[in-house]
Amino acid sequence: MQFLKKYLFIICLAIIIFPKQVHGSSLMEVPSSFQFPSVTLTGETQDVQGGGGRIVVGDLLGLLENWRVTVQAAPIRQVGGTGITLPIGSLQLNGPSAGNNTYAHYIKEGSPWIIDRGEPVEILNNGLLVLGIGTIYSFDFGYDPFQLTIPSGTKLIDSGQESADYETTITWTLISAGVL
Repeated sequence: MQFLKKYLFIICLAIIIFPKQVHGSSLMEVPSSFQFPSVTLTGETQDVQGGGGRIVVGDLLGLLENWRVTVQAAPIRQVGGTGITLPIGSLQLNGPSAGNNTYAHYIKEGSPWIIDRGEPVEILNNGLLVLGIGTIYSFDFGYDPFQLTIPSGTKLIDSGQESADYETTITWTLISAGVL
């Protein structure tokens, strides 16, 4: 009897949605697009890690403005095929390491954040702690901050197929509450 392995391939695309500059602040860098490794489905719930990078916010004018960064992932959908969608809550983002970030007090509590639940999740907030003109705020996520949970008992591959590709879009947004 021949054993066929079933593979699940996930692609996450990072898209930056923001004005080029929000008053004096700008979102200069976010984790880029990445691929989770292929997964051989076992019938059990499986977790897969992937991605990496950092977020960089530049306060180039030092205007004493409150800014925050949100992240949101679209539903994770099968590419082609019948359009199977993974359940909401399948994609999480672990917060940046506080030990590696000078601005750790800007990181919102609650990590890991579920980012595919249909609404933006606030992950950073400067709380009006402005250091002055030309400050660059960098938040390092390290390696594999994204975790995909593949639930057991969920049909993920169309009948007659041996593999399926899935994708999502991750949107990072810089929001400003304005200048004091």
